[in-house]
Amino acid sequence: MSESAVAVRSIGSGYEVFGEQIGDASTTPLAGRLIALDTNALLGLYRVHWSSTENILAALRKIQDQLFLPAQVQREFWLNRDKVLREVMTANPTQGLATAETSVKKLIAEAARDIDSTERADLSRLVDETFTSLRQAIGVRSAASRARRALADPSSDAVLAALSEMFAGRTGAPFTLEEDERIRQQGLSRFARRQPPGYMDAAKADGGFGDYFLWEQLVAGAKTSGRPVVLVTNDLKEDWWRLLSKNAPISARFELVDEMRSRAGVDFRTLTLDQLLTALANDPTSELEESAIDDSGVGAAEVGETETPTETWEPHEFAAVVARLRELGYPRRADVMLAAAEVPTGVLDRSEVLSLLGWSLDAKMTGFTRAIRNVQRELADRAVIRPSLTWALSAEYDGPGKAQRFAVPPEIARASVHRPGPPDHSPLTA
Repeated sequence: MSESAVAVRSIGSGYEVFGEQIGDASTTPLAGRLIALDTNALLGLYRVHWSSTENILAALRKIQDQLFLPAQVQREFWLNRDKVLREVMTANPTQGLATAETSVKKLIAEAARDIDSTERADLSRLVDETFTSLRQAIGVRSAASRARRALADPSSDAVLAALSEMFAGRTGAPFTLEEDERIRQQGLSRFARRQPPGYMDAAKADGGFGDYFLWEQLVAGAKTSGRPVVLVTNDLKEDWWRLLSKNAPISARFELVDEMRSRAGVDFRTLTLDQLLTALANDPTSELEESAIDDSGVGAAEVGETETPTETWEPHEFAAVVARLRELGYPRRADVMLAAAEVPTGVLDRSEVLSLLGWSLDAKMTGFTRAIRNVQRELADRAVIRPSLTWALSAEYDGPGKAQRFAVPPEIARASVHRPGPPDHSPLTA
């Protein structure tokens, strides 16, 4: 064998996962990989707007031949489906309308001096009719309404029907009783050594074996298929991920990558559902819409962090988000936020953002605001900013498809307009 044919080893040989940066996961090549979705990713389909659910399901159908449903995920899906549907049923899909209706009626009342009583009555009636129609339309189409129908009659559950079709012939078998007991004993030993995955759940009443069972089924699936494995999970615990901080995953734990390599001879990666969708959407042949990624996150979901914001941004909070984005390697997003803050309306058109980024006008911006939202959650968890704030940068849509505008909170734009001195001396650019 010639010298050139011999692989030259270096300090990083075999440890390439440590060279990955935040954001690299979304560029993971997916072709030829076995892709398993965790329970949280599947049940999350019930929590978001139906347009997003449809787009996500359409994206999954494109990789249907690569999908694999471990038996542990199948079990957890059914054991938790009723609970999730009941949670969704109790959500209020029209909670934001009450605030909007109050604001509109307040405007009419303030303008009463300039409007005669007949016209004022007509306007009030129009407002009442409009908001009543909105409540009815949203109520019928809401996640809560769909959840109620799905729980009462599973045959009407469009999510379940789609998943049943996609995972037909792609669902793994559960362990036998003997295998179950053996793996539990192995899990106890691993948990005691804090060997991933599963040790973070060891204190649970059921022993927390779910993640370890899932892991063993992924290894078995890799051995059978001979294909590298991607686990799609929104479980951001340290026994699955290398983490920069909470809500800031970098890549799979090296121990898992190494174990999969040694036991099955293939690669292993972890992705969040957002990262998977972003990777699919960034494929030049993909037709996945940007709105599917943006709406799939917790911030736009109908269940979860949906409280109507009650507090306005302070400049130092906005500056904290900007600074953290730069620390995490997202300077372009920080630049876009600052540029939008310098506009009186706080809004930049898509073309303006693309120009600022130096990207072509036909470039995809899938998941562009995701890093900003993750940073905002992290800073709120650390009590650096308040948790009840609106998103620091929001993508605005005229309908399904591409984001047409990007906006910072209006109070930040107003602060930018009225502050003294040039922008470079502002606390927003500190």
